[in-house]
Amino acid sequence: MALWVGLILAKTPACGAQSQPKPSAPPSGSPSDTSSALEFLGSYTAPSAVLATETSHTSAHPPAPAAARRLRRIEVGLDTLAPWAWDFTWSADSLAATCGLVSQGSRRDASLADADLRAQHFAEALADYDRVAAAHAGCTAAAWNRAVGAAYAHSPAATSTLTNALADAPSTALGSLFMGLAQLSAGDTPGARLRIVPALDASATTRSATNATLDASRLSSDSEGPSEGVKDRDLIWARAMLAQASGEPAQARQDLERLSTMESDSPKVWFALGGAALEEARADSRRLSEIAPASEWNRRLQAEGVTARYPALGQTLWPGAVPGATENPGGTVAPNSDLKAADSPESLYQQAHAALHLCQDAYQHASQSPRFSAYLHALKALAAEQEGDEPAAIREYQEGLAQNPASAILHAGLGHCYRQRLDLEAAEPELRRAWELDPSDPLIAFELGDVCQRLGQPQEALQSLNQALGLDPEFLLARWSRGKTYLALGDTERALADLEAAAPADNTGDLQFQLARIYLKLGRSDLAAQAQKRSEEQRRTVDGRQ
Repeated sequence: MALWVGLILAKTPACGAQSQPKPSAPPSGSPSDTSSALEFLGSYTAPSAVLATETSHTSAHPPAPAAARRLRRIEVGLDTLAPWAWDFTWSADSLAATCGLVSQGSRRDASLADADLRAQHFAEALADYDRVAAAHAGCTAAAWNRAVGAAYAHSPAATSTLTNALADAPSTALGSLFMGLAQLSAGDTPGARLRIVPALDASATTRSATNATLDASRLSSDSEGPSEGVKDRDLIWARAMLAQASGEPAQARQDLERLSTMESDSPKVWFALGGAALEEARADSRRLSEIAPASEWNRRLQAEGVTARYPALGQTLWPGAVPGATENPGGTVAPNSDLKAADSPESLYQQAHAALHLCQDAYQHASQSPRFSAYLHALKALAAEQEGDEPAAIREYQEGLAQNPASAILHAGLGHCYRQRLDLEAAEPELRRAWELDPSDPLIAFELGDVCQRLGQPQEALQSLNQALGLDPEFLLARWSRGKTYLALGDTERALADLEAAAPADNTGDLQFQLARIYLKLGRSDLAAQAQKRSEEQRRTVDGRQ
């Protein structure tokens, strides 16, 4: 799939970007034969070689975060919150009336907060609402608006703040819908479903049968839905985000297509549509590979996926394949088609082909925004990483940063690449800057902490790794790195607890070998023998796969 991403994004100009010539042959270290090249198709996880960790018994460190997790962070943008934060807040006038804002300063702060929300300056909006809430501690409207601002600003305590203020929302339905979106943003899909589905059901039951599909051709984006002031655009967005999180990309794509006709000037809608369409293409590609791996339709789709970067390989798979094959030539299904009745190789090819074309078009629209231009650079770079072309990935990150120097995701990606090539002194400032820009991302905190640990800075490492685990307590790679940090600090017991907890994150034998050494140091020879045996078994398994 990285090759598909590269194909699509090579034709998607990031804001201010210069087009780059496409290589006619695989770069050094990238796939050079059909089977290895096609590992990238139909999935967004990197091949095992990309995720390999160092193999030294004494210096082994946690591997890279899963490529799927890094890609998902990029594809969905910053969060699943609706692009229209002001839909969920009390208006500046309502806030002034409800809270009795009489001073000029408080009224100014309320107006500034509303303006900052509309300009997507969320940290500034939160600071504005903080001042209003502090000056009017008993005002429920100020408390709710501050909670919404905290969610959009990715405050570490955003979820609890929002929960505490839920009763203060402009309406029960609006508060519940926003809480569901915030839960999706935090990765709590089951909890989000319990809030979003009832809101969607309430909307459907109060509409006429002909209106129940939310026909975008005659909906106004500013019109209120039937559920206590909830706008139609927010219901559609919530349904699309829930579908995407639930593994239903076709449903997400259909809703986002409708929304793109209503909100054609929203880069976030276009970017989300591009991600949903690409995910739908992946699903169709996987299904096609399962039911007809040797068919002409499967070979043709695979050829189109590699031709832009590897023309010779594309010709081998499908003679006549040319760059630009996702341009949706005549005879293919229209991008908004819902053809799924016949699960045939041809229909799956057509649907995947159309979804890829739609993805390209959506990303082109999104690239007009500097914010999403940065995400597109990150997608290109990650695709290059999965193709084994690390220098191209670094160039892509650097080019993106030249245009968007305040992009956390680009600094994080560049720091990741430097960490992978063990250029730790170059990785540390990139990851530190990424963390300054986005202190809500556990991946950044983990990689920064791991780099500090390797640089012999255990106190700094411990702080970052604690932050990573505070954001994601189940992040086993961070537990592994923190265990090594505790070892460096001489705290053997805490090191042992972390390494034991992190054991499921490793199957190379390295972590078990480290555990064996600690058990021996503590005089627990029986446990040491067990860990040593598991280490040897895991190493034999890995060697057998190579």
